[in-house]
Amino acid sequence: MRQLASGHVEARVPSALANRRDELGSLAADFNLMADKLQTLMDSHEQLMHEMSHELRSPLARLQASLALTAHRQRLETDETRQIETEIRRMDRMIGDMLRFSKLDAQAGIAQKLVRIDKLLRELVSVEDVEARARGCVIHIETDRNLEIIGDPDMLRSGFENILRNAIRYAPADSRVDITGHMRQGAIHVTICDRGPGVPPKHLERIFEPFFRVKNESGDTSGSGLGLAIARRAFKAHEGTVIAATRSGGGLCFEITLPAAQLT
Repeated sequence: MRQLASGHVEARVPSALANRRDELGSLAADFNLMADKLQTLMDSHEQLMHEMSHELRSPLARLQASLALTAHRQRLETDETRQIETEIRRMDRMIGDMLRFSKLDAQAGIAQKLVRIDKLLRELVSVEDVEARARGCVIHIETDRNLEIIGDPDMLRSGFENILRNAIRYAPADSRVDITGHMRQGAIHVTICDRGPGVPPKHLERIFEPFFRVKNESGDTSGSGLGLAIARRAFKAHEGTVIAATRSGGGLCFEITLPAAQLT
């Protein structure tokens, strides 16, 4: 039961116990039947998400191709065509985020590799620095060396990337996004802070809910509404946490805590 609760849906009671003709045998048989049905439901859910993704992305790709062909033939690019292209890209990102979100329900199956969080963060900064500068802000990073964890590098990268991109999206011009990473009491602590409009205290927990958005003056709706939910699930799968807090002087800080690798 503990294995099933931790995400190992293939867990079953051995047949030697399930075939017994007493109360324990009946309980074991019922457990195996429940686990079979649960696994079937989860498999069908994942298959449905894959099929939906394919079915939705195919017409989006055809729309984008038709739009490009029409614009090429007419030698004309209007505000309307640019808006259509923006909406198509937004829908495509949302479909991809929905698919990633659906895969983060359980810990089972995640990779178990040695990941240097300090190196991962610096790689992310080098990639996202272009977008940050385009928005008129800069990213400053300061971390300890050899912040190591055992986990899934792609999942961890996705978690940090979603939070960093969120900070860049709301950072005002001529501001700075600050990233710190330190080791304290056997755990890795990472903060990502911006000087954006912030979030009312009553919504600090709700921003991690799928599709929840806080109305602000910027009116930015470019995200899918799933980025922070994906980040929380990614860190939770590694027995970590992420919380949001208002920043002194204005802005928002995300505080991520992850268990450090025990290599000795």
